Amino acid sequence: MSEIITEYRNENTKNIDLLSTIDIVRKINEEDKLVALAIEVNNF
Repeated sequence: MSEIITEYRNENTKNIDLLSTIDIVRKINEEDKLVALAIEVNNF
């Protein structure tokens, strides 16, 4: 198995602390969707 990077700064959420509550939730939801897509694409 190749080396997998699990911890790094996410450029999409680097300023999440400056967002409104609803925008924080939206941003988290957008990022969560990427997990499901990655699993689907890689057929885990």
